[in-house]
Amino acid sequence: MIEELKRFITVIEENSITKAAEKLFITQPALSLSLKRLEKELDTKLIKRNTKQLIITPDGMAVYATAKKVLSLWENMKDPSKRNYKKEIITIGMFDNAALKLASFFSKKDTIHFEMIIDSSKKLQQYVKQGLLDICICVVNIQNKQISEANLMFTAEEVLVPVSSKEWDNNIKEIPFILYNSNSETRNYIDNTFQKNNINPIIVAQSTSTSFMKELALNGIGVALLPKNFVQNEIKEKRLFIQELSLEWKRTIGLYLPKGGSLTSEAKLITNVWSYFK
Repeated sequence: MIEELKRFITVIEENSITKAAEKLFITQPALSLSLKRLEKELDTKLIKRNTKQLIITPDGMAVYATAKKVLSLWENMKDPSKRNYKKEIITIGMFDNAALKLASFFSKKDTIHFEMIIDSSKKLQQYVKQGLLDICICVVNIQNKQISEANLMFTAEEVLVPVSSKEWDNNIKEIPFILYNSNSETRNYIDNTFQKNNINPIIVAQSTSTSFMKELALNGIGVALLPKNFVQNEIKEKRLFIQELSLEWKRTIGLYLPKGGSLTSEAKLITNVWSYFK
């Protein structure tokens, strides 16, 4: 199946069976047959074809990401110099603030090589479902914290502080807010707090970038709800101020391990990672 995976990767990256066949120096019928063998082996549809374009299915994207890792490991196995490589490779997925907290922890590990994937919590949850991560630290779903394909090992609450470069009146209904994107897990927690208190906030900006939200707050555009450690330098330097508001916003952070993975909750690495994160 290694050859089928190589051919499948080429098809995805060329976005064309014709171009992929030319690059691989094989005929189109031979390439199509190879793709069918791979789909039969995996019991799923990887791509759909029509007269205008190649459409990659969700399973196709997941297999593509996994295939890249498999081929990388395969090439390492063929290289005698890399077969003696002593470091364990751990793939860890994190949202931005977790990455900020854990960066120095990873840099101190000499016996383990960490492959870090930093993305939104929703995407990380999909990655752990697909078995692409050994460890996942993300904002958990407010309504359903469990993931059927993974085990939730630890949870902790993280406070989001309201910050801005200017002092705002404490009338929360008149404050312009800078919030996480409406599709994010964090935004669900924020909206839930507003709804419980019967408040319809004024929203002047929404973003998937925590850094951009901080920049807007520094420019006095409004009040951003951000993790305190993310803005602690700006608060210390008095470039940002914590607003005295009547509400408290929190989100739940979780550490997931895929079911059937090599790591368990008892592994020292897991407890060390979580202790450092908290």
